Amino acid sequence: MARNWMGDYDPQNTTGWKEKGQVETWSPGGNGATATSYNPPPSRGGGGGPPRVLNPPPVIPKGRTHPGRTHPGGITGSNRFKKWLASKNPFKKPMSEYFYPSKHGDMYIGLQTGEIPTSNYHKDVTADYWKNVSKNWGEVHPALGAMVNVGAPAGTMIGGLMYDVGQAAFGKYPENPNKYLSSLQQEWKTAQENIDPSVKAALESRGVTGDYFGVDLMGTGQAIAAEQPIKSNLQRMAGSVEPFLNAWGIGNNLNYARGGIVDLYRHGGF
Repeated sequence: MARNWMGDYDPQNTTGWKEKGQVETWSPGGNGATATSYNPPPSRGGGGGPPRVLNPPPVIPKGRTHPGRTHPGGITGSNRFKKWLASKNPFKKPMSEYFYPSKHGDMYIGLQTGEIPTSNYHKDVTADYWKNVSKNWGEVHPALGAMVNVGAPAGTMIGGLMYDVGQAAFGKYPENPNKYLSSLQQEWKTAQENIDPSVKAALESRGVTGDYFGVDLMGTGQAIAAEQPIKSNLQRMAGSVEPFLNAWGIGNNLNYARGGIVDLYRHGGF
């Protein structure tokens, strides 16, 4: 006779003890002794064994190691993927080469030191810069190289003025202010720097700080004027159009022409 785990006679299995595998059998010839056993029910998938897992997570292949060589695991580690990525990446050089080419750096140093002779420094250095930038971007895509050539004059006009003003205001004047100040202005600057601390504090309390007599402002203006930004920028503009003209095959004709604005730029007429 079979009973459920709690000892109740339950032939209709109303408590579900059969599904739980809890069985206790009683043997009349065994002096009232009973024996219990646990029989785990079969999985619902049938056939026994552990239950089946629905929608298992994807298995990413791990690396395979062979004597003397290793195959990195995963899709991104495969040589095929790396070759595909290299073929799709148009930038074959470091990104700095697309904004300040190393070849132009060599040219710039040569012009600065006089190793490379020039009759018009601003024009030649600008033409060399845009030529190398256009070449590098053209290797990414020809349309990008053409865009650089078209935009070079506008970039030169803005960047050239900013360069001259910045170089004068934050470089040359602070390094040697007396070069740009008259003897009277130098005296004012000395007095300004040695002003009495109490007077300085009183001025600062009223919002007056730094250049009390306007000496540094005047000196900075003199330094900017010494850079001749208008003349320098016109020369740079002449250099910025050379890559565009050369791309159309007319640059050399204009460069070797006698007379005209291009010849005037070339020989430093401005």
